[in-house]
Amino acid sequence: MLRSTLMGLCVLSAVCYCSGLAPTKLKSTAAPVQKLTTKRPVTTKAPATTIKSPTVKSVPTTFVDTNSDEYDPIEAKKIYPFKTNEMLKPPCCGRVIAACKKDDKYRSFDGSCNNLAHSDWGVPNATYSRLLPPVYSDGVRLPRRSTDKSPLPCARKVRTDLFPTGQVENGKWPLNIMYWGQFLAHDMSLLKDFDGLVSCCTADGQYQKGNGRFCYPIKIPASDPTIGKAGIRCMNFTRTLTDKDMGCSVGNAPAKQLNTVTAYIDLSNVYGITDEIARSLRTLTNGEMKTEKRGNKVFPPSEPNKAANCPCSTTSENVCYKTGDSRSNQNPQLAIQQIMFLREHNRLAKGLKSINPHWNDERLYQEARRINIAVFQYITYYEWLPILLGDSNLANNKIIFPDIEGFVNDYDSTKVPDITNEHAHAAYRQFHTQIAGMLQLMNSERQRQSTVPISNWFNRPQILESGTNIEQLTVGMVTQRVEESDNIFVEQITDKLFACQGIGFGVDLKATDIQRDRDHALGYYNDYRKFCGLKVAQSWEDYGDFITPADIAKLKTLYKSYKDVDVSVGGGLEAIGEAQVGPTFLCILNEQFRRTRQADRFWFENPTSGFTLDQLREIRKGSSSRLFCDNGDGITKIQPLSFVLIFPGFNQPVPCSEITAMDLTKWKENKK
Repeated sequence: MLRSTLMGLCVLSAVCYCSGLAPTKLKSTAAPVQKLTTKRPVTTKAPATTIKSPTVKSVPTTFVDTNSDEYDPIEAKKIYPFKTNEMLKPPCCGRVIAACKKDDKYRSFDGSCNNLAHSDWGVPNATYSRLLPPVYSDGVRLPRRSTDKSPLPCARKVRTDLFPTGQVENGKWPLNIMYWGQFLAHDMSLLKDFDGLVSCCTADGQYQKGNGRFCYPIKIPASDPTIGKAGIRCMNFTRTLTDKDMGCSVGNAPAKQLNTVTAYIDLSNVYGITDEIARSLRTLTNGEMKTEKRGNKVFPPSEPNKAANCPCSTTSENVCYKTGDSRSNQNPQLAIQQIMFLREHNRLAKGLKSINPHWNDERLYQEARRINIAVFQYITYYEWLPILLGDSNLANNKIIFPDIEGFVNDYDSTKVPDITNEHAHAAYRQFHTQIAGMLQLMNSERQRQSTVPISNWFNRPQILESGTNIEQLTVGMVTQRVEESDNIFVEQITDKLFACQGIGFGVDLKATDIQRDRDHALGYYNDYRKFCGLKVAQSWEDYGDFITPADIAKLKTLYKSYKDVDVSVGGGLEAIGEAQVGPTFLCILNEQFRRTRQADRFWFENPTSGFTLDQLREIRKGSSSRLFCDNGDGITKIQPLSFVLIFPGFNQPVPCSEITAMDLTKWKENKK
């Protein structure tokens, strides 16, 4: 069984050193592979992950931010009272009334009625929840400032000083783990901001006044090592849509940001978040979804609004995919993930049709969708998460149950499934450091044929339909080393993110993450240390348990006080242990992934999920390698563990016939 193979996987040699477990001998005579050292030290201190709720003092509501570097002082005063913005018009803050049927076998597209007592939990346009109260500088809406109400250091300056541009490859894991993580993020979270509706900077990178309510641009110092030297002083950043912008909240209640997709792991990025979107993606025949065939390969249907969804495509490029999520064309490897799950749905529908010819289109579609989601949940929790967060950590925190062969009865109807602000906009964004700047195209023998800068292909999926590129990019994704989980970011996402075809300057992803942290008024780093049961710092030196002295010295030059450090900054500098994040982010991620499974009535391991025990056993045969074998172009062999690099004598590619597959006959139903 795959999960028994995966648990504790730390592949460096013939001995697999499991997280907190005794070494397990592998059937291999491989020589040890040299470990790649990371910039950040690895901590040997076991972080506490018990969640405690601290008392956080609220910010006085009388203060108005008037720092011109951070917020237009005149426009800031015009913010109140909030009125519904007529340009947006989404449903109001996730509040829907649905008549739930207890015996419904299939989950809804919008997440409604997953919780029978609270039908609107987890639906699109619900607000992000929080682990700690917001720290708005005015107590209501304005971005967080320092504890003494003075401006925080410029996000771009913090990024360039503490999170330098560079490249450090990981020695264990392939690029596949990063893009699986991005695909998962798009299934669970999508904020709505005012990008595209207003501009906070002029075309030549200067401040543009008049949009203060919507804007929170990132200041570029003249001393900036790259774009500052080009005379750019302003990086566009629009604020996130909140319940106040939609008129769903009035008075002095703190603003809450909206998550515009379902909170559940339900492949909403494949199927859509409404009945209407889902129906538009279906053939309405034999349970299958729409596809287009070009060059004897199957792709998603074409997106009619190419300008909005593939803005970097040239006029001669016609490829732009329509899926359940508007972000599916963002980069080539993400688009491949989308394509794999679309093809998997249709493969399942065909298989179910062959054994149940009496099933109608709706039954075939819903059963294929249900299996597809279940396998995605299984691979995410039992194959992917152990690599990111550590298998012993996950088991100890009841996020996975590797020793249980049957159902896991941990559904809790009192658990709210909402995505936490801290998860989506701080801890989970740490994995941006794993993004590779160059994508390798490899043939079936894992020989590199060429490389392309990812910045040349943002929002431009045409590359996938040229020659054998999709085959070679798929092989490259499971072979190329992912970037180390550290504090170093590649140039393509520090200076060129979303710069069309890599021309000119783009967005700085880490600086944007820091600015979003402040826009959402997340608590300070030290507050989350307390929340997670870690040592509460009383001085700069107290951060030395997980942050290097060199980084503490840099923090001192940027922040007025140790109390002011952003959680996106402090958490991103922590040393890593078993997991690929430090203890503060690990605590936040643990809470989310435990909540996500416990709050989902349709979770694949839940005895009321609708699966039989035999079907559950088949779902647990799923693997990311099997997904590529069944749906990849030209994939005839692959390593058994596609989230792990290939080593001499271990995890060598094998024919797809040797990769365990599900037996769909367990879904055969006698015709009534």
